[in-house]
Amino acid sequence: MNRDADDTVLSVAADRELEPDELSRFADTVVSTPHLSPPPSSLSTPSPDDTGSMPPAARRRQYEVRIGESVLRALEVPVILGRRPRLPRIIQDVSPRLVVVDSPGKLVSGSHLSIRQVGSSLVVTDLRTTNGSLVTVPGSPTRRMRQGESVVVTAGTQVDMGDGIVLYILEAMDSLQATDAGRGLG
Repeated sequence: MNRDADDTVLSVAADRELEPDELSRFADTVVSTPHLSPPPSSLSTPSPDDTGSMPPAARRRQYEVRIGESVLRALEVPVILGRRPRLPRIIQDVSPRLVVVDSPGKLVSGSHLSIRQVGSSLVVTDLRTTNGSLVTVPGSPTRRMRQGESVVVTAGTQVDMGDGIVLYILEAMDSLQATDAGRGLG
């Protein structure tokens, strides 16, 4: 299975047919048939002694985001970046960290982007900005994010928020470094 698509999987019951209009609500979801699902034995969590012998692809990826000279780590907690970021009205599980970015030309919205690590994926979400953001994923052309759009990014991705503010997505050196309490921003 494609490692970029293996984090969000919806299994459809084999005995029920879905109508096309029922499938439209899953437009951004990878649908997996039973024959593509991994066997239950491969879903077990490795013991701490086994993690050193696991191949690099099987280890959980940790990311960090560089903005100028500062680095954001511990991205399991959502981060909201913007000129004057505010907490959302409804907080789902954990309160996000707010990170202020300097935007002299006011091209960056008050609450511009949300970043959160979900499993082994890093998700960047546009917070219904006026000017949007440009995303450059390695090997793909640069494209503008739509209002409210979420994009799964990989190490090497650049996100240009405008006004010269560029986020560089990096793979953390190790999980200790990625969860270090001494954060560069936040």
